[in-house]
Amino acid sequence: FLIFLRLLWSFPGAYVGYMLRKYVFRQRAGWPGNRQVFVVGWTGMRGVIALAAAISLPQTIADGSPFPHRNLILFLTFSVIFVTLVVQGLTLTTLVRALGLASRPGFDCEELEARRLMLEAALAQIQNRDVQKDLPDSAGLYEDLAKHYAQRLATVTPDENNKVRPELYARYLDVSRELLDVERDTAIRLRDEGRINDEVLRQLENELDLSYTRLNAGTRIQEESA
Repeated sequence: FLIFLRLLWSFPGAYVGYMLRKYVFRQRAGWPGNRQVFVVGWTGMRGVIALAAAISLPQTIADGSPFPHRNLILFLTFSVIFVTLVVQGLTLTTLVRALGLASRPGFDCEELEARRLMLEAALAQIQNRDVQKDLPDSAGLYEDLAKHYAQRLATVTPDENNKVRPELYARYLDVSRELLDVERDTAIRLRDEGRINDEVLRQLENELDLSYTRLNAGTRIQEESA
């Protein structure tokens, strides 16, 4: 009965939390899903605190008579702890697999989701910008930027199966590294020809190193989502 009550309360509790995040704190939080809420309710296990509270009951009351039903309270508390820890704990893995929550696609990781939202926001900013109020002949600039962000967004956007397309993302990373290598070789050649000095070369290489770091982070995300 206790397990049933917790499962029953988990759904309105999760709904109240969702409404608070969405309308009070103005967070872009989605509904976690009924399966996820059910798992949260199933993992409501009791342990040391409940047992400590039961054991802390006095042996006798003020008039010296035994505390009423103390042994029964201890027995019920131990039974609840045993059932919730052993039964629910041992069946948690089976329940998660039965609900289809065992393996989450890589797209659901926080970092990849954040990258997608960042690219969407940047692309929306470009598309909503009034080009006419900017510098003359700047339409081509914003069009190129929009294409660049749209291509990056495509590499972190899931397909109909809610999975990031690894082949497209891998190709994007490989081509980007190839282009960075071309830029680095060109900068070194310009230095060797005396057209730029060492300080300019270091500045250019620092910028290329930052780009390499971003690509390496993308490679790590791809490996984790594979």
